[in-house]
Amino acid sequence: MYKKSYLFFIAFVILLSFFLLMQLKELSKPQQITTKNFLNQKEKTWLRTLKKPLTVGITNIPNQVIISPEGKTAGFSLDLFHLLEQELGISFKYISFPTWHALMDAAKKGKIDIVFAAQKTQERLGYLDFTDVILTQQNKIITQRDNFLVSDIESLQAKSVALVDKSAIFAYIQNKYPSIVIKPCETELKALQAVAAGTAEATISEPVRASYYMSQYNIQNLRVAGDLDYLYQLRIASQSSLPVLNVILSKAVTNLPQQELQSLYLKWGYIKDKERYFDKQTLIYLAIAFGIILPFSIYLYFINLSLEHEVKRRKDAQDKLRALNQNLQQQVRQEVEKQREQELHMLQQNRLAQMGNMMNMIAHQWKQPLNALSMLMQTVRHKYKQSKLNDDFIEYFDKNAKKQLQEMTKVTNDFMHYFRPKDKLEFSIDEIITHSINLVKPVFQAKNISITYENKSTKTLTMQSDILGQVIINILNNAKDALIENNIEDKNIYITLTLRHNQTEIIIEDNAGGIPQDIMNKIFDPYFSTKDDTGTGLGLYMSKIIIENYCAGTLCVRNTDKGALFSITVS
Repeated sequence: MYKKSYLFFIAFVILLSFFLLMQLKELSKPQQITTKNFLNQKEKTWLRTLKKPLTVGITNIPNQVIISPEGKTAGFSLDLFHLLEQELGISFKYISFPTWHALMDAAKKGKIDIVFAAQKTQERLGYLDFTDVILTQQNKIITQRDNFLVSDIESLQAKSVALVDKSAIFAYIQNKYPSIVIKPCETELKALQAVAAGTAEATISEPVRASYYMSQYNIQNLRVAGDLDYLYQLRIASQSSLPVLNVILSKAVTNLPQQELQSLYLKWGYIKDKERYFDKQTLIYLAIAFGIILPFSIYLYFINLSLEHEVKRRKDAQDKLRALNQNLQQQVRQEVEKQREQELHMLQQNRLAQMGNMMNMIAHQWKQPLNALSMLMQTVRHKYKQSKLNDDFIEYFDKNAKKQLQEMTKVTNDFMHYFRPKDKLEFSIDEIITHSINLVKPVFQAKNISITYENKSTKTLTMQSDILGQVIINILNNAKDALIENNIEDKNIYITLTLRHNQTEIIIEDNAGGIPQDIMNKIFDPYFSTKDDTGTGLGLYMSKIIIENYCAGTLCVRNTDKGALFSITVS
């Protein structure tokens, strides 16, 4: 039965991969959207009764807006606004500003109606409204060609980084990385020139703009050192004092013909040729990714075979015991048999649930390296189209691609090692708690859940480290679900390791509001769950069995003024 189940699971993984590829191909097809009659009568009247043209603030940001020395303008955003003029039947008045700082200062003072494209930030929401995203750009860390000390944002700590003053990336770096020394610049060109001249260690820009400036101003000695996990999600912004204008612009953007937008993206370098999107290099990396998934699925299949063998071995032993004591303990043996089979069944169910959680955490931690691989391949395509592929870049590409694949392999190995049964070893409980936190941390961070751990004990114990770690992970996952379900704004989990009366105690407390009193005495019962169809009702039951039967300890729960507090005590 279980062999068939896991063979079906492997087949399902392959079919799912094929389905996702087909969906991606389908999504890449241009969409036909009607652009007629998307405004209501109030919005049409508002446009007709305008007393003066709507003003759009622009500044030189290639390839969004390019302003020549003679004052001629071109670029993606200008072409986009010309499409909007056709859709709305109006004409905009374009006002040029020398710097982005000057443009945003004018917007803040209400001197212009529209900003051509901007990142939505909390500070800007105080005076601007935003449409949906019109352009997404990946930021890159740019440094001198021979500077190999800079590889990521962490390597820029305590170093100078040239950034456009008052820009969204300026505020992001200032808030998230306060130890980085920011060198304010009026424009991205001056920031790139500062890095080229050696007065700044690095700058942050997206490839299209950086490539334009380097080509136009003959900047030769720069290279891309790495990615920054911060995307420019640009939107059209309008004065919050004109809410109807924001609604009109949002509808117009939504109803623009997709084929027209795709043409603009391609024209200004923001999209790749879809007919060759799945080129040979891409297929190689997809094959590598599937080559990792399939062996892991086969590994799970053999783990299940081992579990089947263990179930059979135990059943055979019970049959022998029943034959030896049939005359004296017939009724007792039947009851024990029934209880044992039920426990093994629940153990299997709990193990499958743990496998599901493990795969979910692996998938979450694979997202970033897969995104990084995608960006690397896009950059190769961009360099190829510009005939700028060279040995330095190929070496950089090879190094970073291997780095991402090694990271994915490390994540898989960590989980496989953690959930594989182990012999009894002398280990530090602190190490098990720290390892358990590290395994779930990426998923918890994505849900804005903070875990605080304090160690007040250095005592070591002899037992299987994986079983205690699985109990800790199970309690942490229950706390996560409670924090999300109860819509707690500031989500926190506190873990304390202490020594009390010569016993080691692990305390796990959340601030989710606690467990209702009417179910407090049921949470350790088998098959009891508050998660509707998403829970098995075996997690806490099996956790209690593990602590009491395999660790010679106790597992208790009570409510505090913050939430639920679980206490694990082992000798």
